[in-house]
Amino acid sequence: MKAFVAMLACLAITASAVPLGTEYQSRTDEIKEFLARYDPARISDVSLVLLDAVTVTLASASVSGFSKFTFPEWSNDGENIEGTFELATLAANVDSLNVELDSGLTAAVPALDASVDGLTVEFKLSYTTSPLRLTSLSALLQVKDVSVEGSVKINDLSLDLSVGSEVVERINSRAVEAQERVSRVLMNVVNRILAIVDP
Repeated sequence: MKAFVAMLACLAITASAVPLGTEYQSRTDEIKEFLARYDPARISDVSLVLLDAVTVTLASASVSGFSKFTFPEWSNDGENIEGTFELATLAANVDSLNVELDSGLTAAVPALDASVDGLTVEFKLSYTTSPLRLTSLSALLQVKDVSVEGSVKINDLSLDLSVGSEVVERINSRAVEAQERVSRVLMNVVNRILAIVDP
């Protein structure tokens, strides 16, 4: 019995997640530095027509915080990777978005501010290297706080939006329910990209 417990302890130690190694950390830092050049990302004065039936105009929009991510836990044994991705805050802002349909329907978002705090993705994946492909993937997203403030107008109807921490539990439970399906879709997308990069 003692030998069995000792073996389990050894397995737990070797399988436990560890901080990013030097090589992975330097690559992560390079990616963060690259993304920081575009953080916050902004677009302005957008006007386009889709299918000759939908006109979209946007005064401005921005997304910020996406370069400030960390991997507090990471382990890689050459075939399996397990880790945690964390993003402190992701914020978005929309100023004067208008959509007009030929049918006469109009929708507008005069202003919208949204943020997600404490975004965490725990993931496990297995892969092969010749060619590089994912053989399994499990990813679970969870958030600590959500805030959405703004307004929406649809023709003559106006709605004020105000969403806060009351939706966090629902978001997290839906993420758990959809975990398998989302992981499967992500794996398929990644493998299609890898098939182009490493045929």
